[in-house]
Amino acid sequence: MNLAVGLDYALVGLWSPVLSDRPDNQDKTVAVYSIDKILNRYMEQDGMTYDDAMEFFQYNVVDVFTENHPIFIEE
Repeated sequence: MNLAVGLDYALVGLWSPVLSDRPDNQDKTVAVYSIDKILNRYMEQDGMTYDDAMEFFQYNVVDVFTENHPIFIEE
């Protein structure tokens, strides 16, 4: 399972797909993070605007993962 480093405060749960007989579906638990919590932290601590926080999030968090990436949800 891939965890996003430094985003523990935004972890809202874990998701695991229904396992099947296919070996490539085994051990696919995925961390689920709140986009709202992440963006609010950027805006409060770093003084970013919403647009700047979203751009930073997209480029420095979402685009970093190529496979087995966490799920980011809007609450």
